[in-house]
Amino acid sequence: GLSEGAIQFFLYEKFKVAMRTANAKAADLPLNEQKEELATWQYLLASGASKGIASIATYPHEVVRTRMRESAGAASRYISMPQSLRLIAMEEGKRGLYGGLGPHLLRVVPNTAIMFMSFEVLSRRLPSMIENRVWEAPVQNLERSWLSFQEKLTVESAMMTAPLAFIHQGLSATHDRIIAAFVA
Repeated sequence: GLSEGAIQFFLYEKFKVAMRTANAKAADLPLNEQKEELATWQYLLASGASKGIASIATYPHEVVRTRMRESAGAASRYISMPQSLRLIAMEEGKRGLYGGLGPHLLRVVPNTAIMFMSFEVLSRRLPSMIENRVWEAPVQNLERSWLSFQEKLTVESAMMTAPLAFIHQGLSATHDRIIAAFVA
């Protein structure tokens, strides 16, 4: 939900600042000369940790939301969010509020870590890639390869389809003569 995202982004930014500060201290740089960039693994760690903490903090809310949605109806035991939280905590304890958290974390933490790291790396490198037009050489190579392939394919297909072309021309000529006979 919204609270999970808010917690995650807040923690992510805090982790990035802490890592930049640690990097500057390790490199013996003054704080005002810190590099803005982190290592790729640091982005992965910051985003994964922030998603994990945010998910753990808000998971009971997700459990209650799911139960309220699944039991919606006239005889539902779950009436409101606070009432449902209390009911589940009383009847099932922590196990009820955090059941399924492990598989959930195994799904969302790696996904978020890769997504955030990809965003950070691309947003850092994309401007220079666009400025240097790095795609032009690979596209030109691909175009040359495609044209060469088409030329070979055309020669080979012409040799393979020559008999068919001969038959087609003969049928077309016959067809034209038949049409001409009916029109005349």
